[in-house]
Parts: sequence; structure tokens; C-alpha cells
Amino acid sequence: MKFKINRDHFSSGIQLVMSVVGTRKTMPILQNVLIEAKNNLVWLTTTNLDLGAKCSIRADVAKEGTITLPVKELGRIIRELADMEVSVETADTPKAT
Repeated sequence: MKFKINRDHFSSGIQLVMSVVGTRKTMPILQNVLIEAKNNLVWLTTTNLDLGAKCSIRADVAKEGTITLPVKELGRIIRELADMEVSVETADTPKAT
């Protein structure tokens, strides 16, 4: 997966879907956001099993793909970046960098 996205739009989308993520850590996957990049859109999806949130953001998608990442940590990182275009790329490893 590889895409470029406006930092402010990405941050706003993450904040929106983060609103349904609970604080209980009984199921760690529920602390993650599903990121899907396709057709020049990035879809962000979260759930707490009672409620779900999904939003799409326009992006320059060079390579389609899907990944889950810890939503709170991702939100913190994106907020700390300068106001610019953000590049996101996954490799064929189980680590996010």
C-alpha cells in the first residue's frame, strides 16, 4: 500500500473514527483503525462492537492495500507532523514504521 494524503484531512478523519474506540483493552484489535487505500480514497474504519465509524478521504493512491494500526498512536503521530502532505507506505513486513 502506498498513498499521499493531506495531513489535516487525515488527522480529522482519524479523530472522527477514534470517537468510537473504547478504553477497555480486552480485545486489542478494537484499539486499531482499519486503513484501506483504493480508487484514490483512503477509508478509515473503527468499531467497539456496539458502534462503528467509517470515513473516506481523498488521497493520491499509488498502490492499493489494507493495514490496521493503533488508532490513538497514529492520531498522535499525525497531529505532531507539520502541515504538509503525508506519505504512507507499507512493506511486506509485520512492522509499521
